[in-house]
Amino acid sequence: MSSKAQVDELFTKTVEDWARFYSDPKPATLSAQNLVSRRRFALEMLEARVPPGIRFTAASYVGPLSKSKTKCGR
Repeated sequence: MSSKAQVDELFTKTVEDWARFYSDPKPATLSAQNLVSRRRFALEMLEARVPPGIRFTAASYVGPLSKSKTKCGR
């Protein structure tokens, strides 16, 4: 298997794990809880620094974090 294929495989598995972790309101593993906590911390930092009404985009990231900001009206 080529290194590119290995990276693609790892990334796909990681994305699937993250999606599962974020969808669980009570993470079952320490790894899942760590990821959820990091996400919450990132959201808190954004909310503290980004004024209400400001729109932002993250061209390289269109995942749960950006969806959360949309729900917050940012």
